[in-house]
Amino acid sequence: MIVTDSVMDRRRGWSVLRAYVLYRLVLATLLLGITLAELAGKLFGAEDPRLYWWTIGSYFGLLATGFLLSYLRRPDLIVQATLHAGLDIVVFTALMYASGGASGSLGALLVSAIAGSAILLPRRLVITVTAAAALAIIGVWLYGIWQSFALRTGAPYLSLDLLPPLVDWALVHGASGGQTALICLALAAAAAAAYTIAERTRNSETLVLERTQELLEMAELNAAIIRHLQSGILVVDRHARVKLMNQMAAELLDFHERPIGLPLSDISPLLSQRLGAWIGSGLTQTQPFRPAEHLPELIPEFTALSGNLAFETLVFIEDSNAAAARLQQIKLAALGRLTASIAHEIRNPLASISHAAQLLVESTANPGEKRLGKIIHDNAGRANQIIANVLDLSRRDKASPEDIHLRSWLEDFCHDFMRGRGDPMPEMEIRVQPEDLTVHFDAGHL
Repeated sequence: MIVTDSVMDRRRGWSVLRAYVLYRLVLATLLLGITLAELAGKLFGAEDPRLYWWTIGSYFGLLATGFLLSYLRRPDLIVQATLHAGLDIVVFTALMYASGGASGSLGALLVSAIAGSAILLPRRLVITVTAAAALAIIGVWLYGIWQSFALRTGAPYLSLDLLPPLVDWALVHGASGGQTALICLALAAAAAAAYTIAERTRNSETLVLERTQELLEMAELNAAIIRHLQSGILVVDRHARVKLMNQMAAELLDFHERPIGLPLSDISPLLSQRLGAWIGSGLTQTQPFRPAEHLPELIPEFTALSGNLAFETLVFIEDSNAAAARLQQIKLAALGRLTASIAHEIRNPLASISHAAQLLVESTANPGEKRLGKIIHDNAGRANQIIANVLDLSRRDKASPEDIHLRSWLEDFCHDFMRGRGDPMPEMEIRVQPEDLTVHFDAGHL
């Protein structure tokens, strides 16, 4: 995982790199001070003071250059961090050589430098850098053993024949490498600990960023929902100061200024009084109020957001006219369902009546009875059609409008209306202007 991709912000990564370089600049300055004070021979660089001096000077110059490059951000962060880790390995290896071997003080400085680079580098590079540093320390230790052996024996170069006496000489003279092994173990432990802590920090930061983004998106969604609600919404704190108010609430209260932070009494004194009465009584709904003479009557409803009246309160305000209209719609819908149920119950006996009338027509030879049966059958059919239309309306099926010649339709209607009526027959007159007038309507509904 690369730190600068998505886990750690780029600016923060560069800030960590600058702090890491600045720490090493301070360290190089101290080592330069020791060199200039001619204490190097007593502390470090006893074997080769000249190499020690040139190494520290070059180290300081390269670090200063790296510090400037960190502001230019060229090359990439991972490349710069890797180059700094390689520079530390080369510099501290040279300092150990100039000081006559892997000393504990210089080894500790190398351990801290590698641990710092492990914060910035991905896992593979951390392993590579740590292994390279350990190999460099082991190389300095082995070279020191060979140098001492060659000085005592006069061997010009290393060969396979010299390996057994070299090992024996190292064991006899106490060159067991315990300090070198401790430095290598410290390198591995410090790098692993630094990388693990940095990785957990990056994962935690990623989780925080994800949760923050989710919360921001949720807050934006909630704000959009609240804006488009048909009810007025307000949120007031424990001091009755407005923390949120949507556009509908502003229109209902006729308040067109910025409401956030204002006392509720400045926006609507009557609503503030209702809030105080609700806090005192604990009832969900209070009496309606009218903010002004030209405004509709409003119905307030209060809810404690935390379940405690001492904290924030959610206030719903609704136009009483709109509430009444909605209640009327509910009643009409219920009435429609009741009508459909009644019509369905009537339909069954009506079918029996129609069937009985048809049997009467077919089974009798009396013209009067046949005419009576036909009248019953036709009117039962008309009643059944009316019931079907009622059921269609209750189901809100799509209407089927058609072009209807109005005079012809009215003549048929009058004929059906007057059929079966006793004396005296009603007088009906049909007047349609113009005579060929047509209407576009559903014939059943008409």
